[in-house]
Amino acid sequence: MSGMKKRDFLGIFAIYSLIFLSNGTLLLSPAMDTLVLAFPHEPYSKVLLTYTLPSLVALPFTVISGSVVGSRVRFRTMLLVVVPCYMACGVAPVLLNSLDGVLLCRALYGACLGMIAPQGNALILRTFHSEERWRYLGYSNIMVGMAGVVFQLLGGLLCGYGWRYIFLAYLVTLIPLLLILFGLKEPEAPTKPADAPAPTQTGRPSLLPKGVIPLFLLVAFLYMSSQTKMLTLSSIVATQGIGDAKTSAGILSTATAGAMLGGVVFPWYCRRVTRYRIPILIALLAATTFCNLVDSPLVIGVGYAVGTMAFMMNLNLMTLRASRIFGTQASSRAMGLIQFADKCGCFAATYFATAAVWAAEAARLPINKYKMPVVACAGIYMAAAVLDALGNGPDTSQCDTE
Repeated sequence: MSGMKKRDFLGIFAIYSLIFLSNGTLLLSPAMDTLVLAFPHEPYSKVLLTYTLPSLVALPFTVISGSVVGSRVRFRTMLLVVVPCYMACGVAPVLLNSLDGVLLCRALYGACLGMIAPQGNALILRTFHSEERWRYLGYSNIMVGMAGVVFQLLGGLLCGYGWRYIFLAYLVTLIPLLLILFGLKEPEAPTKPADAPAPTQTGRPSLLPKGVIPLFLLVAFLYMSSQTKMLTLSSIVATQGIGDAKTSAGILSTATAGAMLGGVVFPWYCRRVTRYRIPILIALLAATTFCNLVDSPLVIGVGYAVGTMAFMMNLNLMTLRASRIFGTQASSRAMGLIQFADKCGCFAATYFATAAVWAAEAARLPINKYKMPVVACAGIYMAAAVLDALGNGPDTSQCDTE
């Protein structure tokens, strides 16, 4: 984008700042032990809700925001109202003493999170086209990796001063708020959208255009499998005697490198690979999943990094597919679908992993019971790759949405 004005740069940073805020729940992941110790008389499962509750509450709000933002409500209007609420609800536990009060704030924070989460990539889809769209979607992966580093680093540092100080990290929201206020432009509404979904017999666009349900299931199952691998990793490392909690943390940190690498590789992949783009990446995910069965932190770490790269690139391709299904003018609705499927898959991961471990114990299989969910995930990946290839064919248009 030669000759880009200063305000245009601020607008791009404002869009990426929304992707940054969408990963705000990661703040508490390194500080859970501090919160458990801060509320010794509360059930452990209730304390864990401080981490999981925002994602659960966000579910309906991702759908609501995806349906109305960009069509009935302007992006800027919504964001200038919701982002300050996001910051206020995030910081509010600093002033509280009871866990119930903290959970109420986390629920309100989750509602704001659900309103914000679809908008970053939705704005990319509405603002850019062709190769620019590939490039800026790829860069969004880098922002996801950076957000993970920043939020988890802040959480780890601030929890050393006391549990209340952790929530002060949400003051960083002031930066995105200023970028939105002074830099974000409202994208122009398409006047004659060629990619709009076909209307029904009543003349209105279909609520569920063709391809929505398969895409929803694909995203949900991929997120469920990826989350399951993460949940079982520390147990595999410990039971196989190949390391401790620090080893597991080191392996998980390679995901940041993988996400950033995916952001760099994605435009190149779109240019070079013209057929079966999604199935190829899902097959790569299946291959790297088997690395979790090897008793070597190095092999697991390399597999985790490459797998995260493939996963993030796949997410970009599925974002483009959702945009094509709904039409560019309904990009916020498309991203609402992706975010809703994401959170459903993450929520199901706990139960899926538990069921797989139980099945391994009940069948008395000659395998580490914590490796059984990993084997199941590899099977899901391979089935998804085959079904997507059969259902969508070569699908050469995934990177070519205008």
